[in-house]
Amino acid sequence: MVLNSDGASKGTPGPAGGGAILRDWRGGFKQALTANFGICTAYKAELMAVSLGLDMARSLGVRKLEIQMDNKACIQILNNKEYQGGECYHIINHCRALLEADVWEVRLIHCYREGNKVADKLANIGVTQLDNLLFHVNPPSEIIPLLREDIVGVTTPRLVN
Repeated sequence: MVLNSDGASKGTPGPAGGGAILRDWRGGFKQALTANFGICTAYKAELMAVSLGLDMARSLGVRKLEIQMDNKACIQILNNKEYQGGECYHIINHCRALLEADVWEVRLIHCYREGNKVADKLANIGVTQLDNLLFHVNPPSEIIPLLREDIVGVTTPRLVN
């Protein structure tokens, strides 16, 4: 299974949200979540989104999980057991406890923003939704075109200097 997660903030800090999607190895939709985090930074929203995504995957009994995030700093922090986490200490420790649990095999990998479009869309939905947390057993209509693009392998060019 693959978990893509993303956080979004419309300021530093500002209105924030998060999203996560769980898919099978072929890209088939399993479940997603959108969350409204109130006012916070993008960094905190990223960490809260992956935390909720991990909780969702555990609750669904996933045994093998690849987490894809477009925020390298979050991946580095979650992999660095010596980093204490500052204001996000409890979120980071919760994620680490889930990552290190013996009940599953989990790996964190970086993906570019272009490869994380579905989670980005879910995070932006979360920013404006009224509910704190929504689980989606069917894909929200806003992400269906993006899911189709992922399944058929549509690529997005990336300019690199």
